[in-house]
Amino acid sequence: MNEDDLVAAVALLLKLAELDAERPCSPARLAKQAGLPMSAVLRDLAVLDEMGLVERDAAAGTVRPSAEGRAWCAQLGQG
Repeated sequence: MNEDDLVAAVALLLKLAELDAERPCSPARLAKQAGLPMSAVLRDLAVLDEMGLVERDAAAGTVRPSAEGRAWCAQLGQG
């Protein structure tokens, strides 16, 4: 993973934390709200998942920041 990929993934995590305050978020909703193509969202979510920063609910098709992901967002001033 290069630095640009990491920055994109963290930016997506911040957007997810913002949206998660309203309700759990689907990747499609996240893509729409972030203004990103679905392929980029899925790629970034995979990076965040590998880092343990998101939790996926396969049955509901949603994703949300993990406790560690929320801690990252809090340190960055959001979430």
